[in-house]
Amino acid sequence: MRIEKFSLKALTVSVLLVVGIVAVAFSFVSESEYRKAAVQSQTRAVSRTLGVASDAALNRLALESDQLVAAAVKALARQPGLTTYLAEAPAGTANPTLAKLLEATLNTNLPSLRPLSVQLYNHERQRLMGAGHDEAQDSPLLANVGPEQPSAGLWLAEQGPRYSVVRLIGEKSAAGYLEIRFDPAFSLRSVAELTNLPLRVQSLSGSVLFETGEWENTSSSVQEISRKVSSKDGSAVLTLASPD
Repeated sequence: MRIEKFSLKALTVSVLLVVGIVAVAFSFVSESEYRKAAVQSQTRAVSRTLGVASDAALNRLALESDQLVAAAVKALARQPGLTTYLAEAPAGTANPTLAKLLEATLNTNLPSLRPLSVQLYNHERQRLMGAGHDEAQDSPLLANVGPEQPSAGLWLAEQGPRYSVVRLIGEKSAAGYLEIRFDPAFSLRSVAELTNLPLRVQSLSGSVLFETGEWENTSSSVQEISRKVSSKDGSAVLTLASPD
């Protein structure tokens, strides 16, 4: 009888001990899973916020850059020698008068734009002359422009990410093309203002193109939430990042 009582008592204690251990373990796992779910939820929320804000910044870039290029096309089209120049000038032949006008297109008071270079092409899409940054690489958007349809979008140049707008210029019989290239990292600075988040804009190689002052007080061990900014064909052009 004593053995039975002892065995029953030991069994009861053992069961209670196992239940206690399981409860503690379950509590620990539940807390760990909760924290993991909370972190994942926060990460998704910040990533979505960066996405919405970057879309807004790029929409503004698209609107204002198109207006600037349209105004430049009108100004250049008023030049009497433009048609002859586009039709007859060999590739790489500069025109001093047009060169001054091209330089002028790079000066804008729009705070969200940073024009980097302007290129003028003949009807065969051969580069005649340019102004601003020396960028000999042709934009892939040049192949998509039509008589009634400008071509615009993000792309990755040798020098870094670019946003280009290409428009037809001149008479249809001797038309050419005008392209202005912009710095998208400059325009994406507004994401920090729209989200009130510390922001870093990076090239795909990791070079910092822009960052807000808050990064100076951010520990190197803090995890970053990043989001790719892509061109129309889905190719990544640059990265936005914010501390988790």
